[in-house]
Amino acid sequence: PSMAGRAPIVNRSFPIPADTWAKMWERAAELYPECPTLTDDVRAAEHAAVPMPRVPGFAGSVESHVVAVQKYIEALQYNHIGTQFFDINKSRPISRLMETAKDIVREALPIKCLEAVVVAIFLTMGITDLDRFAISFKSVCGSHQHRHIVLGIHLAGKYGAIGLSRRNTLMFKPLTFSTLGELLSDYNDAYTEVGHTLVRIRLGRAVPHDTHSAAPVDWRALVIHVQRYEKYEWARMVDQFARKIRAGTLSEASVMRGKERHDPHRDRHDGRERPHTLPPLPSGPTEVISPYAMPV
Repeated sequence: PSMAGRAPIVNRSFPIPADTWAKMWERAAELYPECPTLTDDVRAAEHAAVPMPRVPGFAGSVESHVVAVQKYIEALQYNHIGTQFFDINKSRPISRLMETAKDIVREALPIKCLEAVVVAIFLTMGITDLDRFAISFKSVCGSHQHRHIVLGIHLAGKYGAIGLSRRNTLMFKPLTFSTLGELLSDYNDAYTEVGHTLVRIRLGRAVPHDTHSAAPVDWRALVIHVQRYEKYEWARMVDQFARKIRAGTLSEASVMRGKERHDPHRDRHDGRERPHTLPPLPSGPTEVISPYAMPV
């Protein structure tokens, strides 16, 4: 079913209030009009207890733990019903997002891509060899725009991603990609295969390994408008970004330095950084960094 043009119903507390349940069933009836008695049948039926997915503990290698985290997220299942069970505000500090992640683990209800990223951050906290950063996508299919997000990961020179999607090719990617450009090219090809045109990619800074951090996640340190460039050009841009991750300039320490240092690009009215630009590539326009730009 399509959610295009419909604002999601968002649950904001547990136990789920009665009015939220009522709205959920109404939305389900809207999404599945071909099954007019479906919701009544589901509510009237007796259901066996649903087994709780087992939260993975760290054992063995980082690579095996990444796979275990992905399997756990998939076990929660994708939320198709039109009601978002967990309220996630991307501007909240990491500590608040980790509290939401605990709620998701405790309730074990279906989730979507953003909730999957928050859970992945929570379950990889403390593995300091693993760099984690948000990768956001915007695509178009026909007249509809679609947004998606996964958690990019980097370990010992290899890239991958953890996530959840209705499409298997748009979520988990193992730690086998030699460059970040290769990883994103794989996603681009996957979008093409499902009939979407990828129009924008956003990459965030590395997420600190601190569950009590008062800083928000930087969701968009680099923004690339894919259709303005040839694939090799935007792949070069993201590899420049990746070198900053490997060099540590996008690490937890650099985030703190960026907060402590005066930035001449910061707007005196709203406190946000002005967009930065890098020198143009030989064959194309300039690379534009978003207002939450990388440290100069």
